[in-house]
Amino acid sequence: MKKKILNFIKDYIFLRKFLNKLRLVFKILNRQKINFKFLNYGQLSEARSIEMKNLLEDQISKFKKTNRNTFILLEIGSYLGESLELFGDILNKSETQFLIISIDPYKKYTHEDDDSADLHKIKNIIEDIYFYFIQNISLKSWRSNILHFRQNSNEALNLIKKLKISCDFIYIDGSHYYNDIKNDYLNSKAILSIHDNYKGKICGDDYEFSRNELEKIFNDSSNLDKLLKLNKDYIHINKKNLKTGFHPGVTRFFSEIADKIIKTKSGFWYLE
Repeated sequence: MKKKILNFIKDYIFLRKFLNKLRLVFKILNRQKINFKFLNYGQLSEARSIEMKNLLEDQISKFKKTNRNTFILLEIGSYLGESLELFGDILNKSETQFLIISIDPYKKYTHEDDDSADLHKIKNIIEDIYFYFIQNISLKSWRSNILHFRQNSNEALNLIKKLKISCDFIYIDGSHYYNDIKNDYLNSKAILSIHDNYKGKICGDDYEFSRNELEKIFNDSSNLDKLLKLNKDYIHINKKNLKTGFHPGVTRFFSEIADKIIKTKSGFWYLE
């Protein structure tokens, strides 16, 4: 009986994977977007989308008052291209000449001591995800306005520095490990457009809790310090009145810098 149950489970898993592959082939052949829930597509909440849209439109408005020709938007971490599509559609309607630079290595980046189930699931299909990203972006009318670096962010940002490219809007949503968010943020500040009274904007995702907010939840600074220093991308919180999670690397880094970071309820953040 036990063997029959195990065989049934194996057959079910195989059939499900096979059907998903068929759906992918159908979408690709019919030039349709890849947006399957099992790939964690559709995580961009309505509230966050509005915040991102408002911030970008405000920056475009400021840009139009300068004598610069091309608005340059940089995104670190593209995944299936969901946020990139949002930004591209806004820029395309703005009657502004623009270039979008996307950085994502599409590689297995999970650290050995991080047991995050979602990351381990994604790393096994990362090559497929890169192909799906190309598929989704290829469907956009503004696809010729995109330059993609399939490199880690350090390599790509150093190249952008060497090319002396300055960016008007930078969205950081790559690796959330402490050293990675730290490097992405500091490297991004170095290539931010600053001209007279005009300054580019840096923003990002997944800043769920500030350190002060977490101190109220955990009531123990020493244990919180240990938690924030764990080499984890994401940590679950399971308290009596609170079941959620946060990215410790993001919280830790922003607790250490003097820059004024505005954090919204959705986890969206930007440098004031």
